[in-house]
Order: sequence, then structure tokens, then C-alpha cells
Amino acid sequence: MPPKPKLFESIFSAGYVDVIKSYSKAKLVYRAHNVEHKIWEDLSAGETNPLKKWYLNHLSQKLKSFELQFLNKIHLIMSISEIDQAFFLNHSKATSVYIPVSMKSQTKTFSGVNSLCFLGAFNWMPNKEGISWYVNTIHDELVNKFPKLNLEIAGSFSDEISNLSEKPNIRLHGFVDSSMDFISSHGIFIAPILSGSGVKMKVLEAMSLGVPCVLSKKASEGLNLPSIIPICNSKEEFIEKLSLLLVDEGLCEKIGLAGQEFIQKEFSTDVVSKKLITSLKL
Repeated sequence: MPPKPKLFESIFSAGYVDVIKSYSKAKLVYRAHNVEHKIWEDLSAGETNPLKKWYLNHLSQKLKSFELQFLNKIHLIMSISEIDQAFFLNHSKATSVYIPVSMKSQTKTFSGVNSLCFLGAFNWMPNKEGISWYVNTIHDELVNKFPKLNLEIAGSFSDEISNLSEKPNIRLHGFVDSSMDFISSHGIFIAPILSGSGVKMKVLEAMSLGVPCVLSKKASEGLNLPSIIPICNSKEEFIEKLSLLLVDEGLCEKIGLAGQEFIQKEFSTDVVSKKLITSLKL
């Protein structure tokens, strides 16, 4: 009987690949959450400080070299994003398949359009970068149009963005016990992500709850979303599309329902488990 496959859950476990290969002839499987070096490439591209830009670019190149070496020691790559899947097919000899994450649709109901919310860990640079950009670029203008509008922000390492709470109509909640309870009770979910790769899990969680989402182009990457879900390429588009939702609760409900149906179709446990079992038999 052949040995059971060995699973590498992220690039951070890649340092053990040579040791495992020396002790086992099992199939080596990599569950790729993203293309890690592309996160740092994007951060470098958006950085204005020349020294920090050089450092981020240097880091991305070193990480790219390590990542490509690892990919060519693996037998099977299971990507959670179709965009990342294309990269793996072009840069690795391993068998590569797209297997989405499993996500259940929830029964919680949308709480209304009285606020916007964002949730993420702020020791992850794309989250910190994205929400800082939103607050510094869009928040004041939107609050001028809707003076009672609040932006509710939750997530671990919120001390990294503590300065954002100095602006009016912003509340930092810090770490919350239930991300789903927070998202379902704080209005429209925004994802102003500017860098990174892979599928954004909090976006999927919000959609599973029937919460309307307004996404940056980067936040929507890897998702073949229904056309009704707003995807923004600029400050102006964020303001325009959020303004429409803030005066039309019926439109919010339609967008929320479309997102929930998308989760049921593409990310149900049955769909994902069948793909996973088939892939492990390859």
C-alpha cells in the first residue's frame, strides 16, 4: 500500500520539503493559498518611499526564487484561485489543479445600510495597505455625503492601524470572537485591497452571509462573480457605487442574494470534496 500523501498547507512549511523527501516516498501535495512573492511585488509597485520600494522588490525576488524551487519539488499543487492556477501551470512541472475552498451559505440576515465594515488581520500588509488607502482617500468624502455613516473595522493587530480611529465616524473593534457575527451586523462589506494574490476569504464569508460587498479589482481576483456585484477600479467608482447602495436597501439585498447563490454554486462542500478526492487519485 503506497504511503499517504504529505500535505504542505502553505509556503511557510516549504522549508521542510527536502527533509520529508529524504525520509518518505509519499506524494507531496501543496495547498497553495496564493502566489506568495506576488504579494510583495504588488506592495513594491505601490510604494512611494524609494528605500522601502527597493527593499520590498528585493524581498519579492528572493521569495520568488525560493517559491519556484519549492514548486518543482512537489508532485501536486492544489490552488484556491484560478488566476494563481495559471501561474503554477506555467512555472512548475508538478500536476496543478484548481480546487476552491469550501464555504457554507449561512442563514443570518443582512442588517441594513447604516454602516460599512471591513475585517482582516492587520499584520498582513495588504489588509493594512487597503484599509489605510480607503480611509485616507475615500472616507471623508463619503461621510460628507452621508454624515451618519460609520465605518466599523475589526481584526487582530488593530494597533497597526490605530491612527485611523482619529478620523470621525470610524470605530476600531480589535479582535472579535466571531467574524461572521461582526460582518452580518455591520452593514455593507468593503474590500479595498490593492495588492496580493489568491482568493480573499473574508469576501467569501461576507457573501455566504448574504451581505452586499463592494470590492476592488484586486479583491475580486480569482472569482468569476455575478455582474451585479460592484467591482471598483478607482476612488471615484468606490464613492459612486457605495453611494448607490447607501440609498437603496433593495439593491443591497439583491447583491447580497447574488453573492450567496454564487457561494452555493461554486464553493459548496459537495463540489469541493469531489474535486479534492479526484485530485488526490491522480
